[in-house]
Amino acid sequence: MTTDAVGDAAPFTLDLPATADAIAIARMFVAAVVQHLGCAPEQAEDAKLAVSEASVELLESVEPQRLIVSVASGDGGPSIMLSCSMIGGAGEKVSAAGAKAGPLAEASSAMRHAVLRELFADVTMTRAGAESRISFSIETASGPQA
Repeated sequence: MTTDAVGDAAPFTLDLPATADAIAIARMFVAAVVQHLGCAPEQAEDAKLAVSEASVELLESVEPQRLIVSVASGDGGPSIMLSCSMIGGAGEKVSAAGAKAGPLAEASSAMRHAVLRELFADVTMTRAGAESRISFSIETASGPQA
């Protein structure tokens, strides 16, 4: 957990090597934290799915070195902000032959975007330099669990 304040409390942050195996760890981390912060189990499942889709999208679109997942409670309100970032990818991922992704990869990416937007209306996807980020928020009915 970091100590930089975001909203009411310091965010919970997980920093892992950017590998497909790290996604399972990120999913468990997000589920535990969002439930601790007051999300219902169904919302935790949605968050896990969104983290999976966001992570795969980022893994397939850039050449990342780190997967960073951050979860923080909102500014005094009943919301939780989540973001998945990939750091170290300076450009689009290309195949070993040097070709950009084809139609199947583009269709998969479009499907992941649709899933994310269906789960969370406020999804934002940004790319700045070596960092690509997908962020969204969850509205909760209760505060942090004891």
